Amino acid sequence: MTTASPIPSYSAIKGAGEIGDATVELHHGRGHDLKDLAGARGRLEDLVELTAARAAQLHSLRRYEEANVRHVRLVSPGTAKETPLERRFNNRKISVAEAVELVVSKGEQIRRSTFSAVIVAGEQSV
Repeated sequence: MTTASPIPSYSAIKGAGEIGDATVELHHGRGHDLKDLAGARGRLEDLVELTAARAAQLHSLRRYEEANVRHVRLVSPGTAKETPLERRFNNRKISVAEAVELVVSKGEQIRRSTFSAVIVAGEQSV
């Protein structure tokens, strides 16, 4: 088994006389990395939740298209967490194509909402 030679230190490259005495200092205080890790984990969980919500919404919309449903209504949760976009589109009749665009472009603002089919005479029900 062979091992790689150690990386030369800065003093070996520049010469101890050029850099003088050096001390090692921590970049940040104790526990800082753990706080960063917890924040990153929270952001990752949020991203997973958003991705799952978008996938569920897009799946529903694709199923509506397959059933020849042309229009849907956004159904928002109606809670204090409701976003301005959810309030604006709540119960508004929009085309399935518009709904897909809404999910793709503004999915983070409607992640708690669902879509319900608008059945019109001549359209198939789901």
